[in-house]
Amino acid sequence: SLESTVEKKEQALKTDQSEIFLHIQQLGKDLKSLNCQLANLKNNGSEMTCCPLHWLEHEGSCYWFSQSGKSWPEADKYCQLENAHLVVVNSMEEQKLGPRAAR
Repeated sequence: SLESTVEKKEQALKTDQSEIFLHIQQLGKDLKSLNCQLANLKNNGSEMTCCPLHWLEHEGSCYWFSQSGKSWPEADKYCQLENAHLVVVNSMEEQKLGPRAAR
């Protein structure tokens, strides 16, 4: 029946979308890895932590400061999409990083 055919095509489309999403995620990881390898070559291996572009490295961790004010749930969701988490500040030195240090 037409309904059965449509359902099968919808399921196939969802499967294809899932596979494409996984490939995109893998490409992002590969790109990040290549960028880190390139950065490592440029600084002769002197930096152990490789942070994404426009992020700040501090004591082995990477920090990114948003210019837009988001609610905690929105910020948390964004961090999860970036494979990161919202920071819990544990020291005065870490507190001093702030957005000005990232510039």
